[in-house]
Amino acid sequence: MLASILTAVAVNIAGSIGFIGLIVPHLVRLAMRSTAGNDQRLLLPASVLAGSTLLVAADTLARKSRRAAAVAGRRAHGPARRAGLSLPSVAPAERDWRMMPEPTPLLNVHGLDVAIAGKTLVRGLDINLMGGDTLAILGRNGSGKTTLLHTLAGLRPPTQGDIDLCGKPYAAHGPRAAARLRGLLAQAQTDAFPASVLETALIGRHPHLGRWAWEGAQDERHRPRRAGGGRPPGPGEREVHSLSGGERQRLGIATLLTQQPLLYLLDETARPSRSRPPDRDAGPHAALRH
Repeated sequence: MLASILTAVAVNIAGSIGFIGLIVPHLVRLAMRSTAGNDQRLLLPASVLAGSTLLVAADTLARKSRRAAAVAGRRAHGPARRAGLSLPSVAPAERDWRMMPEPTPLLNVHGLDVAIAGKTLVRGLDINLMGGDTLAILGRNGSGKTTLLHTLAGLRPPTQGDIDLCGKPYAAHGPRAAARLRGLLAQAQTDAFPASVLETALIGRHPHLGRWAWEGAQDERHRPRRAGGGRPPGPGEREVHSLSGGERQRLGIATLLTQQPLLYLLDETARPSRSRPPDRDAGPHAALRH
């Protein structure tokens, strides 16, 4: 009885992965009882292989079913689609800036020092970005612009100084709340697994979802249209690995716009006029790019 209760608790916390980790080794041991017995040198690799195969198969089936539903929905509303990398007209469902006292800087930096391997890249930096501000960081290659941008995004700790996002340090926000307030467009995008353009763009909605929630129709309405190019079989259905370098960067911008942060940190963006934050009517946005 106790083992059953502990198993139920583990599955509830870990989800489907925890279930696979519990049930697959038992099934493998039953299937290989006549050949392997209790030899862990054979059972452990077989369990790992069987569990990973089951996860990949389940993920593939889920992606195909969701893609088919998305394609059916887009076909039903095909005439209403428009071209271009345009912002959705739907207002954000949640805006943390409305809870901020006025006037509160979106990004406030005081006495910031940034160093790597004992080499100081930035010393005594002060920044005060309000809604509607745009700030560019200029410097030669290797001078630490990207490192500074990642520090301002809260991805690495500063050597010294304070960084406040919407009036509070990153530690007070937590990762999910901070991701709803600031977004980062990196220099290069890494796609470890195959995915469609639509699925990749919807990654930006993760900070707005619950722990076990999936993206739905409401989240799809927040994505920019034609995020990854307009050639057949359609922008949302194309595999992300089939995109050119420029199309992949546009998809990165689309993912950032789908995230809908207040502060946009843009690392080496091409054509700045196309990567500017949304209209000020949606809230007091600010941008910092190099």
